[in-house]
Amino acid sequence: LASCVMDINIKQYTAFNHLHLQVRCCLILLFVLALGNFIFSDLFLFGSIAFNNIAGIEASGIFRVSAVTVAYYQRSALIEATHGNVHEAHRIEQVEVELMEAVHEQHVTNYEKLTGGPLERFYDLKDIEVSVPHEMGWDTVKYSYWSLVNDFTRRASEAGHTSVEDIVNEDFSLGNVSIGKRAISYCQENTVRSIISPLDHVVELYDQEVSSFGSLGETIVLVCTIFTGITVGLMGYWILEMLRMTIPEMHYLLVCCSFPLLLARSIRATVSHVYEAADQRMKALNDERSEKLQIEQMALEADEDFKKTNATQAIEVYGTSTDRANGEVSEHVGHNGHANGNGVHVSHGKLQSSDEEPAQKTFGFKAKHPMIVRLRNTP
Repeated sequence: LASCVMDINIKQYTAFNHLHLQVRCCLILLFVLALGNFIFSDLFLFGSIAFNNIAGIEASGIFRVSAVTVAYYQRSALIEATHGNVHEAHRIEQVEVELMEAVHEQHVTNYEKLTGGPLERFYDLKDIEVSVPHEMGWDTVKYSYWSLVNDFTRRASEAGHTSVEDIVNEDFSLGNVSIGKRAISYCQENTVRSIISPLDHVVELYDQEVSSFGSLGETIVLVCTIFTGITVGLMGYWILEMLRMTIPEMHYLLVCCSFPLLLARSIRATVSHVYEAADQRMKALNDERSEKLQIEQMALEADEDFKKTNATQAIEVYGTSTDRANGEVSEHVGHNGHANGNGVHVSHGKLQSSDEEPAQKTFGFKAKHPMIVRLRNTP
């Protein structure tokens, strides 16, 4: 049977297999898309880039505090040197140097982890104006953010190596002071005027980049959702088209007709009889003439059954009433062959009721139709 059905519906089975392959490919595509989205979002977007940007925000925020702290360290060292606390002045300068070394290392790390965009352009763009001291006076020089922080940490470290004697010297003319004292002048001149503003701006750029990556994540989720919806809708369309186009074309009538041929002869005859009877009933329902004929046939059959039943009852009554009838007839028949008052006429051995009621009274039953009951000859 399976081979028979397969041979009959080979075209439809091929279409089903093709649909099955298409649905499988769509499911695999959805799985790959979901896996790629998870890997990109979790490991790359939110696991690497977003983490680096958040660390950059934290470090750049510390840079601003560190720049202001350096200015206060230099002031404290000057006060301690003026009061003769040389040891405390050296300790403060040592803390200042260590702080600038940490800032420089973090700045290099942040630059290495840049991923492009406005933040990297700001690191390389030379548009920050800074006042630089030299022997002849002050010059205005443009720095990029990358070179600005490097130059500031270098000069702040040089200021931390200034001797106590040089610090307490009241001569601050640029042509006469040492490199360390000139570095102190650089930090005090530019910290508030030129350093803090770029440090704040880079924090803002880090915030914007984090926000842009958040928007990128939302866009990725939206695109994946739309693609998933389109893929699922496409699978549903293919399945519905299969139900609309292929299923009606399947040779199910041929399969149903071929199925009984595989059975035994007796079973085939039974199946045939069942389907023929069902076919006749369906034709009768659809054909008024056939239905009328069928009703008439049923009425004739019922009438014949009714007649057979009455005849059977009459014979049974005859058998049981013969002896009683003979006795009554012998009592009431006179010499001239007439009934003597009961309304029963007897002639030549025949008994005929003059009306229905005496016959009913005589023979003990109620006949549905007038009839003549023949009895055997009585002596």
